[in-house]
Amino acid sequence: MNNLSNDLRDELLRNGPIRDVSIVNDPKDTFGRHFSPSCYIRYCSNGEEQDRNWLVYSKELDRVLCFWCKLFGTSSKMNRLANEELIRNEKRHWKDVLLRIVYVTRYLAEQNLAFHGKNERINVENNGNYLSLVEMIAE
Repeated sequence: MNNLSNDLRDELLRNGPIRDVSIVNDPKDTFGRHFSPSCYIRYCSNGEEQDRNWLVYSKELDRVLCFWCKLFGTSSKMNRLANEELIRNEKRHWKDVLLRIVYVTRYLAEQNLAFHGKNERINVENNGNYLSLVEMIAE
């Protein structure tokens, strides 16, 4: 997108990102995962839905991209560095989440507390100690 003419850039700004919501079973990674259009929506714990209108998926690259970063990125080196930093931050985030879940599991086991409740779904009453603590971490 860095080689775009100003006219094409203006057109993209007027129309915004184009997203293919019919993506089904696109290329899978080594873990059998693939991009799902459900990632375009963020579901909040209070029931609200937020459209991630800046998020686009490139079939050619098999990557999720920030529309605005790609549109206004000035150099491929800067974009690559920004993407690498995002990947590092994402890895740190998920490592932190996993560590917190391990701590919750260890705590419940040490206290000899029940993990499950009457419900086994997040954000419902009586879902047990484990899911209640996971909800607390998520908030």
